[in-house]
Amino acid sequence: MEGKNICGNTKYKYSKGYIGLPVEISNLPKTIVIDSKTLSLKSTFHVSLVCVKNILLAHKDIPNLEKKILDVFCKFVSKNEISFEKYKDEFRYAKDGERETIVAMCAVSNIEKLFKILNKEFGLETETPPTHVTLYTLQPDMGIGLNNMSDIENKTEVIAEKMPTEVREILKRK
Repeated sequence: MEGKNICGNTKYKYSKGYIGLPVEISNLPKTIVIDSKTLSLKSTFHVSLVCVKNILLAHKDIPNLEKKILDVFCKFVSKNEISFEKYKDEFRYAKDGERETIVAMCAVSNIEKLFKILNKEFGLETETPPTHVTLYTLQPDMGIGLNNMSDIENKTEVIAEKMPTEVREILKRK
């Protein structure tokens, strides 16, 4: 994930309205074919943790909200590390307009706790996002925002049986 480092370290990034956690993946095939479409491996990988831009759109009445969210996030992670735990054996094909991607759902520590604090701090009802890593894209490095369960239900379908065994085995070891 490109973007600026936040919280005084290189672990968390802020880019294009998202707080993200970069993740390392190696040895995946450069391309895969799903339903006769060839998708390319992304050049970098991350888990989106907070879609700040959507919160800002929904709560324009709160002054300096972007800075406040970043401050609360950094305070939170100074005491509660948010880290990648594991991939779930759940792969999804996402479509949004022209964009098409393959994502692997994953588990991230302390994400629910973070959203309880954000919601309480700002009087919000923001849903904890469905954590995932975009692996492959139809258009080079063009992901799709999957920020809540409605996005998962409306923009994706489960494709576990279509995923190459090699990809599943590599991610199982992470």
